[in-house]
Amino acid sequence: MAKKAKRLEREWSYPVAVDEIPAQGRTFDITPDEAQKKAIAKRLGIVSLDDLVAKVEVGRESGHVVQVKGELAAKVTQSCVVTLEPVVSKIEDVFEAWYADHEQALSFKRAQHEALNKKELADLPMLEENEDPEPIEDGHIDLGELVTQYLSLSVDPYPQKSGVSYENKEGEQKQPDKLRPNPFAALKNWRPQD
Repeated sequence: MAKKAKRLEREWSYPVAVDEIPAQGRTFDITPDEAQKKAIAKRLGIVSLDDLVAKVEVGRESGHVVQVKGELAAKVTQSCVVTLEPVVSKIEDVFEAWYADHEQALSFKRAQHEALNKKELADLPMLEENEDPEPIEDGHIDLGELVTQYLSLSVDPYPQKSGVSYENKEGEQKQPDKLRPNPFAALKNWRPQD
C-alpha cells in the first residue's frame, strides 16, 4: 500500500470541492483572517499584509478541466529599499488558472509535449496554462493558495518611498569610490621587453 504524500501547510487555505461546483459555476468572495495575513506577510517577506480580498469564479470547462478566474485587491506595507522606512502600496490584479485531475484528463497538447520531450528535442515550445492545468489535490482546489501565489507575483520587489532615490546627501548620483586604486592600474603600462 503506497503512502500518501504529506501536504504542505499553507498560510491560507480555502479548499473548494470540485464535485460541488455546479455546471453554471460558482463565485467566492474570500479574505484571510488576521493570523493568516501575518503568515502570508512572513512568506512574502513584507512588513505586513494590511488587507486582502479576492473575488474568484470557479467553473467547469470541457471534460474534467476546471477554470478559475479572479481578481484580488490588497494593501501591503513593505520597507523602502533605500531608507528602510515603511512604504504602503495598493495592489489590484486579475488572474486565471486551470485545474484538472491528471489521472482522468490528459490534454492532447500536453501528451504531444511529453512525447517530444522523450525524444529530447531541444526547442520545445512552452505550454500555455490551459494546455497544462494544475493538478486537483484530493478532489479540491485551494483558492487561498492560488490567490497568495498571484499576490506574491504582484508585490513590488524593490519598494521605494515616494521622492527617495539612490542619491547621496548632496543630491548627486553616487559614483564608485575613486580613492580606492584599481588593482590592475599597475599593469596598464607593462609590456614584455623584446
